[in-house]
Amino acid sequence: MVTTPASLDSNQAVNSVVQSLLRRFDTNGDKQLNVDEFSSLLSRVLGEVGGGGSSTGLGSLAMAAKAGRAPEMAGFDDGNMARATTPKYLFARIARQFSLDGIHDRDNAEQLLKQMMPEFQRAGLNVLEVATDKIKIRHEDGSLRWIDVVRGVGGGNPAWQWLDETT
Repeated sequence: MVTTPASLDSNQAVNSVVQSLLRRFDTNGDKQLNVDEFSSLLSRVLGEVGGGGSSTGLGSLAMAAKAGRAPEMAGFDDGNMARATTPKYLFARIARQFSLDGIHDRDNAEQLLKQMMPEFQRAGLNVLEVATDKIKIRHEDGSLRWIDVVRGVGGGNPAWQWLDETT
């Protein structure tokens, strides 16, 4: 095979996208995708290609992956990430696709959570309101609950969490 400058650029672009996707979806940081992480990646691709996302195609997925490193998921069990259907894990499967790199204060957190609202709705998570780093949900038992979902806002190392402030 003859390597031309155009094919080199193409290979570099593909490698760049692969590295970005790995950073984005490798939630445990082991430099490979396990079944749950690959499932998250595939769900995102199929949602976008199928018209489920706000933009379509692999190009937008690649751009989303470049948004930052995979976020820390504080207090979430990896074994439940793919299977559990509780509000906590519905939230977790969505949240792990969104970087927290740009979250420096509660206003940034609120903006990000509001951008995530369509994803919450698609997943069946009944988010009624967003306020700073918290969401108000209708829980599966019918109760209304405020959940603090961003740990360490303003502390330099935010993480996704599920802290029920109602109890």
